[in-house]
Amino acid sequence: MATDNPFNGPVDGRTVLPATHYFFLGNGYIEAALQVSLSDAATAVGLALMRPEVFGRKADALSFHPQRGLADSLLEIRVDGHPLPIDRTTLSSEWTTVEDVPAVAIRWQGGPLQVEELFFCPDRSTARLIRRIEIEVVNSRSDTFSLQLATGLPEQQIEQSCLLSQGARLATAILYELQSKDGSWKPGLCFADADPDEAARKYWRHSTKISGGDNSYASMYLAARNQIQAVIAHSGRTDASIWQYNLEWVRDQSMMAVGLTLSGQFENAALLLDRMLREFVSPAGDTIDSGRHRSPEEIELDQNGELLYALFMYCRWSGDLDLARRHWPKVRLTAELPLQPVFRHAASGLLHNKREYWERSAYHGVEDGLELMYQFYPAVGLDCAATLAEALGYAADARRWRDEAQKLKNGLLGHPQYRLIANGALIKRRRLNGSLQEELRPAPHPKIPAGVPLSAAERHWLNPDASTALPIAMEFIDPGGELARSTLEQLESLWNQRWQGGGYGRYHVSSEPDSPGPWPFASLFVARAYLEAGQTAQTERILAWLKSLPGAASGTWHEFYGPRPIPPCPQIGFVGWTWAEVIILFVHHILGLRPEADGLRIRPRLLPGLPEIQAQVRYRRQRIQLLCRQAVRGEECEFRIGDVPQPYDPKGILLTSIKDGEQISIVLPAE
Repeated sequence: MATDNPFNGPVDGRTVLPATHYFFLGNGYIEAALQVSLSDAATAVGLALMRPEVFGRKADALSFHPQRGLADSLLEIRVDGHPLPIDRTTLSSEWTTVEDVPAVAIRWQGGPLQVEELFFCPDRSTARLIRRIEIEVVNSRSDTFSLQLATGLPEQQIEQSCLLSQGARLATAILYELQSKDGSWKPGLCFADADPDEAARKYWRHSTKISGGDNSYASMYLAARNQIQAVIAHSGRTDASIWQYNLEWVRDQSMMAVGLTLSGQFENAALLLDRMLREFVSPAGDTIDSGRHRSPEEIELDQNGELLYALFMYCRWSGDLDLARRHWPKVRLTAELPLQPVFRHAASGLLHNKREYWERSAYHGVEDGLELMYQFYPAVGLDCAATLAEALGYAADARRWRDEAQKLKNGLLGHPQYRLIANGALIKRRRLNGSLQEELRPAPHPKIPAGVPLSAAERHWLNPDASTALPIAMEFIDPGGELARSTLEQLESLWNQRWQGGGYGRYHVSSEPDSPGPWPFASLFVARAYLEAGQTAQTERILAWLKSLPGAASGTWHEFYGPRPIPPCPQIGFVGWTWAEVIILFVHHILGLRPEADGLRIRPRLLPGLPEIQAQVRYRRQRIQLLCRQAVRGEECEFRIGDVPQPYDPKGILLTSIKDGEQISIVLPAE
């Protein structure tokens, strides 16, 4: 958004602020970003209230004032008429729960008072948010003093007064609600409280919970589970990057649907999938990216495969085939689009166009060619669609798609001239004549800002590319094989390219049309691949890097970390896909939960810094209690279902019959 200049207006309008992080709360009807800042420049505890149906800038939040920013929402306290500022050195924040419902606890001290603020949504059906406040007198010099509380919104202020004495506690609560008046939405607030209702408690009780002996990593999962649903409207609308893109992508929402599924939030996964199949797949079968459909040479061919993969994962985990059955004509269109002659490269049978996975196009220097992700995801998606077709009785579709998936895989990995392998590693792209496209040669273009690497007078390399980690992570190739090992070795050059502190770039920084810097969700691609390859220390290194970043306290990471020309580029926002990648890492890879045709396979892989992990997992209509830990010296490894031991097998154990509440414990070899 070129109009989003964060240097005009209050500093709270900036999405990137020093020593500041955000918690996202929501239920589909209200969305709230809780800003927690140790920087004196920004509001210490600011509340940005939004309608999840409406995308916009941070400064467009309904509680944002054009001059005061989020300052109106700060809790102001006066003692005997004197203002009591927050001591920011005491300011802390964390995820917690209120009767199983996710909540954010903010704690700080000022003068004689210890303050805790607790924020949560009390239900799943109204645009309401609760802010509970508890104040304790801890070191007053006076027997009794007057206390005034005040907070508000740009158009409304509320106050409360009382007398307090040493050791006393004050408990009060504020209810925020979005209301429609004269065709527009405005927030209101009043002193009131509400407990979580049964629908909210049930939603979160059923979701998958994970905890670990060392919560520094397991807490990432909790934050991702809590927030991935908070940014989705009850209609299924969700911004691909909050306060940044104001647009939707099938790719991003498909991966969010996978994350929701694996975290046991089947209802929201179905919401996204239903809307994508209804509204985002055209009668020709192409899917929207950045909120629009494109011509064949610009279509993101991976998206169809990702949508089919997300639908397959939902059906396998939830046991619900009705969603696929209801939308079968759209499922068929989605599967068939990549097989159209316009995309088919006659010499190899692979798929081609002029756009690449990270959305660079002809003006960036992308030539018509064969992109790894445009073979990989269509092959994965077609195989998933074939499995669904078999389950629903569409035998002809199943045979055709299985055959086409295998042809794509064979060509990608084995074609003597066009395979997407070179020097023993997966590569990004070949030209139509079979030669490698090793670099970009961009022409001057207004969409390539001055100062970014792609506009510099240097060679702009295409390889390596973080997307090559995905065939390893998803076991499309053998994660323990030589091809995976060589690919991961090459990906190491993406770590700390033109920055320090860690993290992987999306690709070689010289071909970056944006700013140089590491990307959390691209780094998580690599983390997942390393874990499947058995290189757990490398996965842990990436998680440790994420824990070091601004946003780690809330588990809310920016799209990337680095300088950016703002404007003309929009501010850096928060990508829901990152939360999905965290969930996939923990559930699919660390817990190793893999639904198969005959049951649920469990094949955990623990980390050196996470030697024990516990989970309550939602699988279909059952909840499973799972404990995984590394063996202590002299202890035998085993699986145990209830009280019945089973011999350990590194390939995991397949549960073909699962009771609700089943308890499973696994003792794994020590790292």
